[in-house]
Amino acid sequence: MNNKKITSVVKSKLLSIIPIALFLAIVVLFSCQKTADEKNGVKSTITAENLQTAYSKEVNRHKMYEAFSARAEKDKMKQIALLYRAIARSEEIHSLCNLKLLHNLGVDPKLPKDEYITVGTTPQTLKMALSMEDIEYGTMYKNMIRCAEVEHHEDCVKVLKAIQDAESKHAELLRYAVYKGKEMPALQYSVCKECGYLITTEQTDDCPACKAKRETFEKL
Repeated sequence: MNNKKITSVVKSKLLSIIPIALFLAIVVLFSCQKTADEKNGVKSTITAENLQTAYSKEVNRHKMYEAFSARAEKDKMKQIALLYRAIARSEEIHSLCNLKLLHNLGVDPKLPKDEYITVGTTPQTLKMALSMEDIEYGTMYKNMIRCAEVEHHEDCVKVLKAIQDAESKHAELLRYAVYKGKEMPALQYSVCKECGYLITTEQTDDCPACKAKRETFEKL
């Protein structure tokens, strides 16, 4: 067998033993690496695509929480309804943050498509909402931040980290609501208009997520 054929056989065997998981990891890694063109100032598209996805998700989350709030009122769970309205306002701010980041990147955002959400009983919507929030702060925004860091979009990273903290606060409040149910206590919510972080105490002077001053908070 000549050298050319031997080389071909060796290459074939090496490719056959590379684990699929490793191959996929390499693909994901290179999908977030800056190319020579990007280093020379050509706008990357991965962060922009992520922001478009997040923008669409947040617009639909705002609508979802408004629907959940109406159902909680119907179920005579007024404090849960108030929490849902607070989160809805927070998600609305998040959609505007993502929209602004898209504009800053010079991207013309697409109109979000409506997502169909089944509105069950309030205990059901609480569990559903908690699951979604865990995914948003634990996976979606985490991956967006990592990609924006690789692409050196420092302004995006700063805003996305604040939104991630706000989403984590949503999960904390929803987890408490799942535990308390109809015994959920009355809370006074304020929202940071810069990043959507929800505040439930008058003792907070600065936003825990983005450090905006208390005078910029919106009472809900």
